[in-house]
Amino acid sequence: MRGSRPSSGGRPLRPQDRMALPGDAEILGTNTRSLGHAIFVRVQYIGALILLLWGTAYLLTFPEFSVAATRVEGNRLIPAERIEKAAGVAGRNVFLINSAEVAEAIQQAAPVRDLAVIVTWPSYVTIEVVEYVPAYTWQTGSVRYLLSDAGLAFAYAEPTAGPTTIVDLDARPIAIAERVDRDTLTTTAYLLRALPPVDGRPRALVQFDYRPFGILVTFDEAVGEPETIDWGAAMLRRVQRP
Repeated sequence: MRGSRPSSGGRPLRPQDRMALPGDAEILGTNTRSLGHAIFVRVQYIGALILLLWGTAYLLTFPEFSVAATRVEGNRLIPAERIEKAAGVAGRNVFLINSAEVAEAIQQAAPVRDLAVIVTWPSYVTIEVVEYVPAYTWQTGSVRYLLSDAGLAFAYAEPTAGPTTIVDLDARPIAIAERVDRDTLTTTAYLLRALPPVDGRPRALVQFDYRPFGILVTFDEAVGEPETIDWGAAMLRRVQRP
């Protein structure tokens, strides 16, 4: 009948019933190979991902990569223990240490002029520091601090000879990594430069306290023989109480 579809046994032909054409086997083989290659590539990717996750977990959890020793170099005035405690890297995984964050933590607790944090595989950290040069010793109450020339308290001072001691008679508390009153430091530094030394030595002791009209700065030296004792006082009205 014109326009009717081929049939087999009175039913329409299904794709599997049609006659095979030349090239069908080659196409089927190509498709099978492509599918196998795609599966193989995916298995490779999954295997690589599993290996990567395992390796990452190994590096981050294996005890051999936890910091076993911290070495501080270049310190003379600041105890190494203080720097190590501020760094806070003991026992941490070396791959999780951020050198910039460690350096910032050190500067907040034990300030230095410059430092470098070096992480060495598998479990070592070296902290190289360049300390400030002490310009003054600042005493408030019974506590003494070493100051940089900018007035930053960067270390505790030993009760021995050192740079000129500035005594705050008001005993206002300060802490390491804080700056002292700038006006007081500027005034004292000016007077130390203006007044002559005692027996050729820098003046060892400066005392100050705040008055309603400004700052009273006194020098009381006992360097050498009693007749060389020098007493000087300066009231600076232009420096007001902060």
